Amino acid sequence: MWVVGAWKTCCSFPGRTCWRFADVDDQRAGRIYEKFPDVCRLRDYRRLLDEFGGQLDGVVISTPDCMHFYPAWAVMQLGLHVYLGKPLAHDLHETRMLTNEARQRSGDSAGAPAARIR
Repeated sequence: MWVVGAWKTCCSFPGRTCWRFADVDDQRAGRIYEKFPDVCRLRDYRRLLDEFGGQLDGVVISTPDCMHFYPAWAVMQLGLHVYLGKPLAHDLHETRMLTNEARQRSGDSAGAPAARIR
């Protein structure tokens, strides 16, 4: 079960199911909603994580770059897998927080290039 902001990304993973969407702009997400008419839609990712976080395997985050940190941090706090495009966060401090959290939870960091920033 995957929460998706970018349906093309989700569909590229074989065997994955789009289960919930969180998008603040129904008009902009209209094409995605047409492609997945039966998927539950919410406007706030925090509500989605509060209500369904225990039922998710992972999350794909597709937001403007300046907003990557907050949903990624919330997802990582639940111990879920997260797919996040570059840049990981808006500034170096946020990037370090995410990469340190990934290291603590998995023993390594999927964002290896960002993890090398010292």
